[in-house]
Amino acid sequence: MRIARHGAILAALAIAAASPASSAAPRHRHKPVKVAQTDAQPPAVPGMPAAPAEPEKPSMTLNDALGIAYETNPELAAAQAGLRATDEQVAQANGNWRPTISLDGTYGVEKYFFPVAISGGGIVTGPHPIGLPPGANPDRSINPPTIINSAITDHPLNGAATVTQPIFRSGRTIAEIGRAKALVRSGRAQLTATEQTILLDAVTAYMNVVRDTAIVKLREHNVSVLRRQRDSTQLEFKAGSLTRTDVAQSEARLAKATSDLTSARGQLATSRADFMKTIGRPAETLEAKPQIPKLPVEADAVLGIALKQNPSLLTAQANERAADYAVDDAWGAMGPTLSFQGQYLYSQSALNSVQGFGADGGSPQAVVNHGLTAVAQLHVPIYQAGVEEADVRQSRELHAQSRLNVAVADRQVRDAVEATWATYQSALGTIDSNEATAKADAIAFEGVSKEQQVGGRTVLDVLDAEQELLNAQVALVTSQRDTVVAAYTVLATAGQLTAKALSLKVKLYDPLEHYDNDAAAWFGFGD
Repeated sequence: MRIARHGAILAALAIAAASPASSAAPRHRHKPVKVAQTDAQPPAVPGMPAAPAEPEKPSMTLNDALGIAYETNPELAAAQAGLRATDEQVAQANGNWRPTISLDGTYGVEKYFFPVAISGGGIVTGPHPIGLPPGANPDRSINPPTIINSAITDHPLNGAATVTQPIFRSGRTIAEIGRAKALVRSGRAQLTATEQTILLDAVTAYMNVVRDTAIVKLREHNVSVLRRQRDSTQLEFKAGSLTRTDVAQSEARLAKATSDLTSARGQLATSRADFMKTIGRPAETLEAKPQIPKLPVEADAVLGIALKQNPSLLTAQANERAADYAVDDAWGAMGPTLSFQGQYLYSQSALNSVQGFGADGGSPQAVVNHGLTAVAQLHVPIYQAGVEEADVRQSRELHAQSRLNVAVADRQVRDAVEATWATYQSALGTIDSNEATAKADAIAFEGVSKEQQVGGRTVLDVLDAEQELLNAQVALVTSQRDTVVAAYTVLATAGQLTAKALSLKVKLYDPLEHYDNDAAAWFGFGD
């Protein structure tokens, strides 16, 4: 039986040699490990059938991508602007120590209409006496005066300069400043959390492109191998050594591999789009195996760092402190306040009253008045409809809530440390197992291919061995991606996934620069 099989194979080779078109097809005694070479080489993975190629020098390392994301991501810039706005709450609270100065002024036109009495000699004797009807003669010894209607126009000018200095506010100013500073610390922790989220997203997007690029190359290589396998199976079928079932199995496996390649290319396009959104630049030639960041050797060390630096926990602690100051502020609203007010007054008017004539009955003259006042004002609230008491109760409950939120954040941090550390350790172990699987599957594929050539294995056995090798290679590439992402996730949980901690070559944002310039400023609008 074996002699007949080899005879059929020799006949097929003779037919292939006689036809130019057939001569280009691979021999049926193929070795898939060797004939499946293509220009698009998959990454260097243990057990991979293709010959290893020199890795292309990356034009964008992972640290380069993280630096670009740090400097160009608009979400991070928006968070920085939000922190600067929070800084201004300290300046607003400091304003309660300082005096306020105001100027007030009025200028207008006033016109008065009233009757005027004129004596027989043409002398104006002043306005008509109030309470007497027109034509009445209060002085019966002389001729009655003539009564006419007249009007006077005035341009009054008034001004005031006021200085008010708070002296005592029942501790509210201290509480408000303390609360504002606590909120600034909370805002800084939130900014760190935003920075870590963006950098972790950048790591994930980078490694997704690396993984999907490698998978596309592996599947392209697999399609090439299966296409040659199908051609060889068809050649052996024509020679009579294989059946149509073998041909159908090869064609079905090739069609499935082609479909998987299409899906892999679509996933790579999606990952590239996410890379562009997260990092802000198209994916270039990337590092196939970025270096894993340095981590502590055990989970307890990570936990110790996280309890001091995790931004979620720091935010909760700062909010608890702010809520404590809010209670003091609410109590202060029920206490007395003392302030000092000094005022300078100025007024100028041509009319003191509608009867402001001189003794000779002439027109009224402009009068200028000046005044200075100094007042100490004490305000003692007695009963304010229960509003202040309700504010105290509310602030105390909010403070209790914030204390519980600290405990919640502490538990979440501890859980996150354990989970991320376990994920990282699992990913490391998965790499070792997947490498061993890929090596074993490569040996098995080589052996099955040789056994099939001598009739000890079927075509389906070869196809299954090829698929198992591909699956092992894809799993290895995926586990390498997962290990890098898991390592950076551990850093984020510990609060160390920042541009400063990673020593990225970027200009670091310093939140103290704006705070020092604006928090204690007496005036100015900033840059």
